[in-house]
Amino acid sequence: MEVAKEELLTEADWVEVFEAWLEGKASAHTRAAYRSAWRLLLLQAEKMPWELEQEHLLKWVEAMQRQGASNNSIQLRLSAIRSFYREMEQWGMKNPASGIRLQTDKKSKGLIQAEVDAFLGAIPTNTLNGKRDYVLFLCYLTSG
Repeated sequence: MEVAKEELLTEADWVEVFEAWLEGKASAHTRAAYRSAWRLLLLQAEKMPWELEQEHLLKWVEAMQRQGASNNSIQLRLSAIRSFYREMEQWGMKNPASGIRLQTDKKSKGLIQAEVDAFLGAIPTNTLNGKRDYVLFLCYLTSG
C-alpha cells in the first residue's frame, strides 16, 4: 500500500533519509556521482522527489540522450535514482525508476578475424621491435 508523502514524511524527513542513504555509500566518488544525478534530475523535472513519476524520468533520459550522454552515463544516473527509491520503499513509496531500461547497442566490441589479420599484418616483422610488437599484440588479442 502506497502512502502519500504528506501522511508519512515531511520534506525535512526526505532530506534526512537522503543524506543517511548517501552516507551509506562507501565511496566518496559514488556519493558525488549519486548526488550529481539527483541534482540533474530535479533540475530537469522541476519536481520534488516525492512528486516524480516514471514519465518524468523517461523525459530526463530522453534529454540526456539528446545532449549526447552515453548509455553507461545514463545507466549510472538511473542506478542512483533506483537505489534511493529502493530505500524509500520501506516508507511505502513506489520506485518510478524500477521499470526503465535502456536499449543496449548490440555491436560486438571485439574484432572479427579479418580485422585481426589486417591489424597483425600491418606490423612489420622484419625488425626486432616489429617482432616484439607482433608477439605483444598477438598476446593481447588472444588473452582478451
